[in-house]
Amino acid sequence: MMGQLIDLSRIEFWLVLLFAVFLLTPIVSPLPRSFAFAALNIGFIALLLGQQALAVLAGVLAVNLALHAVYGSRFRTTLALCAGLLVLLLFVLHKLPARAEHLGLKPVALTLSTIGFSYVTLRLVEVLRAVFERRHAPPDLPSLVNYLLPFHMLAAGPIQSYDEFTAQPAVPEEPTRDRVLAAVERIATGLFKKFVLAYLLRKLFLTDFEAGGLYFVLEVQVFFLWLFLDFSAYSDIAVGVGRLIGVATPE
Repeated sequence: MMGQLIDLSRIEFWLVLLFAVFLLTPIVSPLPRSFAFAALNIGFIALLLGQQALAVLAGVLAVNLALHAVYGSRFRTTLALCAGLLVLLLFVLHKLPARAEHLGLKPVALTLSTIGFSYVTLRLVEVLRAVFERRHAPPDLPSLVNYLLPFHMLAAGPIQSYDEFTAQPAVPEEPTRDRVLAAVERIATGLFKKFVLAYLLRKLFLTDFEAGGLYFVLEVQVFFLWLFLDFSAYSDIAVGVGRLIGVATPE
């Protein structure tokens, strides 16, 4: 499952989802559940990256230490600024793979791309701001992993505010038949949007803007429709998966 994007057409994602359902559903204690979900998220990244997942885990440890330093230091403004600049640097590196390759940092850029660092960046900024403003204490390590790297939201979000993350119940309500069916229906809706509607639009109408004349104008309009379907499909799948495993996932 190596690659720059999480491919929902591959079986590995769905096997991890199945494992998550059987792993998390019986756990009714908050701390073991948090540790189990964190282990699942790190395991999923290990499937994506192999040994490079250790670098991601080291990064989360560094973020955890930085958040505690920002929260407890008299120089929290300076520390928060330094942390924010480092996140910005990694974000630019992620968005400019050619520059990263020129600097000999191609493996770093590939790792950032694989874990969807654009979305991770927004979560990093959100938790840093919450801790800097002392609205929340720094999260423990499992909670930080679960906020920054939820396996079902890595591909294309959606973004969850840190306030929403901390407000969700530590243990979800017991799943019922209706809730499970609604979650499966939401996932199926997302799959239909992505692999039927968006796929047909791309195959039938999109030329990567190589066409000219009036067709270029038409393609621009169709592209926006395709983009909406593709991203809303990922959101549908993420929300449905979140409901199945009892992890609050925002619309």
